[in-house]
Amino acid sequence: VMTAEGELKGSEIRGPVAKEAAERWPRIASMASMIV
Repeated sequence: VMTAEGELKGSEIRGPVAKEAAERWPRIASMASMIV
């Protein structure tokens, strides 16, 4: 999902994202449609 530099590879995240991942990577959380 992310490059070694921390940049997102894609522009859309489909499906839920774990709460732990959302806390670790705020940019992923901002693109997610649902956080579980």
